[in-house]
Amino acid sequence: MIKKILSDSGNQIVMLLIFLGLGFILMLFFSLRTLRSVKNINTLYENIVDISNNTVELKDKTEYFFIFKHSDKFYETNTDESVEDVYMLRYRLQETLNTIKNNNYTDKSLSDSYIKKCNDILQKTNKIFYELITVTTEIGNKKYGLINRLNFNEKRVIQLFGSDINFTNEFLELIHLKELFFQTQNPEIKDKFILYSEKLLNQLQQVFNATDESGSKLLVDVFADYVNTFKLYIEAQNKIGTDFQYGLKYELKNSLSEMVSENSNLLSAYKNKVSDLYSNLIVRFIIFIILTLIILALVIYVLIKFFTKNFITIEQQSQIISFSGKKQNFIFTVQNYFKELIDQISILESDMKTKKNSIERLINEDFDNMPAYSEKDSLGKAIFDLHKKLKEDKQQFVEKSDKQKTEDKKNTGIALFGRILRRHVGNISTLTEELISELVHFTGSEIGGIYVREKKGDEFILNLRASYAYNEKKMIQKEIQFGEGLVGTCAVDKSTLFIDKTDENYIKIISGFGHSKPSSILISPIVVENEVFGVIELASLKLYNQDDIDFIELFAEDIAYTLSYLLASENR
Repeated sequence: MIKKILSDSGNQIVMLLIFLGLGFILMLFFSLRTLRSVKNINTLYENIVDISNNTVELKDKTEYFFIFKHSDKFYETNTDESVEDVYMLRYRLQETLNTIKNNNYTDKSLSDSYIKKCNDILQKTNKIFYELITVTTEIGNKKYGLINRLNFNEKRVIQLFGSDINFTNEFLELIHLKELFFQTQNPEIKDKFILYSEKLLNQLQQVFNATDESGSKLLVDVFADYVNTFKLYIEAQNKIGTDFQYGLKYELKNSLSEMVSENSNLLSAYKNKVSDLYSNLIVRFIIFIILTLIILALVIYVLIKFFTKNFITIEQQSQIISFSGKKQNFIFTVQNYFKELIDQISILESDMKTKKNSIERLINEDFDNMPAYSEKDSLGKAIFDLHKKLKEDKQQFVEKSDKQKTEDKKNTGIALFGRILRRHVGNISTLTEELISELVHFTGSEIGGIYVREKKGDEFILNLRASYAYNEKKMIQKEIQFGEGLVGTCAVDKSTLFIDKTDENYIKIISGFGHSKPSSILISPIVVENEVFGVIELASLKLYNQDDIDFIELFAEDIAYTLSYLLASENR
């Protein structure tokens, strides 16, 4: 009897262990499948991150190509350090794209579409960059290309002019215009050079027709080649273009920016996908733990109940076998034990759900109202510490991002207005018109004006040289005395005025903008060495922030030197 009881106990234990093992295998199968999907997507995500980083670096290297001082080797072989860096990055990008193409990812259609688009952009940029190298080599330097040809023709023309001082001086003035254009890239100087050179060429041709000397013909031919070489140089520069004007450089920058944007969008989508898969994996892991605990508790309960019953039977059988004649009831109670175990499992299940919710909120970057955990709860304390660290990191990232955006906008403005200042040297009207137009758009203003100091009789006044006020220009006050209204007060005080609370009547009386109804006004003096040369006045429906004020003050300081020079030139 005892042997049979022990045999039945063993069979039931084996069945329970098989049941438990099958449960483990099933849960492990689903967990590994999810983990494989996570690894698959995560690998693709890492490859896209690598492509994104290489694309940004490729964009930087192509921009470095334009500012890199190329050696003579570049013009001989069409390659140097800057070109090799670009080729190396292109090779790395192509290798990563091939890696994605050769792997079987879950999102095969999405990865194939992405690869095709990136390959198209990469081939397009390769073609543009090769053409850029060709045009840059064509322009050359003092030893090669068009620049060398210009310098060589200059020397020959000076030699052929001989003792003709008048022609020599005029040609030296032409050389000066060429050098000035190379430094400033001012289109007005280019036009002046071409007109002046054609005039000089006509004069040389008239001399040749009058004398019909072979020396004069050679001089005309060399000078004509010099002028044509300069025009070829202009055509090459126009073909290259700039960051903001159409040309190879602009087209290359746009293509790489498109690829950077494509990478950014795809990274954002895959980041969310990876987060969802990790969340799914965590949920399955938690369910796996809970089911395992429940199965273990059930096994323990069944085993204890089974052994309790069989222990009683064994004890009774032992009494019969021993012939003691005593029949004692063997009591083995586990009711209280299992009740406590079940209560603990319920508490554990609730605690796991709470922590699961906390982890999901951390994944979704929801850092508000995070529950606190006891110091004795090491897992809960770790989750809370992780929440605190992630919250601080996110705050630092946002602050750094905002600061970087402000700095980028400032640098963009400095570059933009610096080009305007260089482009309009010599003309106050066109300079101030383009400056105020760009400044109004750059600061998000609605109206604006630049007042320039001018002498009227024995006194200085502020004259509105340029304005941007849509259909209300006719209502703007054109001349303002020093000390009159906001503009005149700003000129006298030599300090920036910022008004963020205005009413309609106040603006009509004091501001120079007539019937405009701005919410805030920003007025800054244009000062050089404590001398006022003008005033900038802006108004907007929004409130200016401190970054706007700092930029306007910096901008006013930059144009002050140019304006002082131009005013001095006008007065001469």
